[in-house]
Amino acid sequence: MIAEKISYNNRFSNVHPLPKILFSFSLLFLTFWFSNLVNLLVVVSIFLLCFLGKIKITDFLKFFLVIVLFIFLSSLTLFFDFSSLTIHRGLKVFVRSVAGTSCILFLIFTTPVVDIISFIHFRMLKDLIFLIYRAIYILLKVVEQMITAQTARFGYSSFRNTINSMKYLMYGAFSRSIKYSEESYIGLTSRNYNGTIRILKEYRINMYILILFVIEIALIVLEVFYVKA
Repeated sequence: MIAEKISYNNRFSNVHPLPKILFSFSLLFLTFWFSNLVNLLVVVSIFLLCFLGKIKITDFLKFFLVIVLFIFLSSLTLFFDFSSLTIHRGLKVFVRSVAGTSCILFLIFTTPVVDIISFIHFRMLKDLIFLIYRAIYILLKVVEQMITAQTARFGYSSFRNTINSMKYLMYGAFSRSIKYSEESYIGLTSRNYNGTIRILKEYRINMYILILFVIEIALIVLEVFYVKA
């Protein structure tokens, strides 16, 4: 859950999530209209915003490059014809997909999932999503701890040890995650949980919100002038 940790430790984490959601999704939809050049500037802008928000570029690149590789492999089928029209179309789809991916990754790395869930007004759905997210988080945490413990005991040193370790990992991960989920429910009940999860957090309005929309407006202006040129 590296992305979740990063989302709590950057300059954008305490900024109200609504401007970040509007910025990310509006810029995502604009990438369908932008030209290749402006979409490349979108990617550069997202990297600059991550640098401004004190997000490690190396952490961002780990996620970004994996997704870009998947997009590249998926786009290869568009280049099989080798005609100028097909190559141009494939390049446009690839650049547009990369730009859209960078927009979504910016939201993921700057906004905790809890903040996004808090915008769901249907109470039962919001609580259900929160509890499912919590259960997935517990499961991944348990798997990470068990793999670390098994690796320290040379559990993956050979093929036979790997099979045995995977067997115990599958059993232990689910049994421990169920146990931790039950303990989480007991903890909620002891704190007067009545079926409603209230998320209390103070947000601040600062200059970073202005920077987001200034960048977006600048990209739109560049696209307009680029098309006219």
